[in-house]
Amino acid sequence: MRVWTINPTLSITRQTNGELPSLPFSDIKKKILGSKYNLHILLANIETSSQLHKQWKGKDGPADTLAFPLSDSSGEIVLSLSTIRKQAKNYNMSYNEFLVYITIHGMFHLRGFDHGPEMEKEEARIMRTFNMPNPPRHEI
Repeated sequence: MRVWTINPTLSITRQTNGELPSLPFSDIKKKILGSKYNLHILLANIETSSQLHKQWKGKDGPADTLAFPLSDSSGEIVLSLSTIRKQAKNYNMSYNEFLVYITIHGMFHLRGFDHGPEMEKEEARIMRTFNMPNPPRHEI
């Protein structure tokens, strides 16, 4: 397990082998949650993602993302990179594009958004900010 402290309000833990994906995590967080929001991102292995998915959503198998608001100013997002890698192909997006989208998606859940047109509009706006393609519709 490896931990990166990106700045005082953002840390990322990776349970799987590999480096931290080279993406603008800090800039995305600042745009959606603000600079003072304390965020931890867990890049979970399949076992952890599956366990949390079952525990909190009652669903079997790993989730691409789970969002856990801890307070008004802090939260955690759990991402399953292997699940995201597989799903990216289904949406004609590269792995990095889909990872950015899923990260944005999780952050909007931390802000209290539910799936629907308003969330999709906001996700598309942020994706454009980072020169990314339009996000998929919410079948996820």
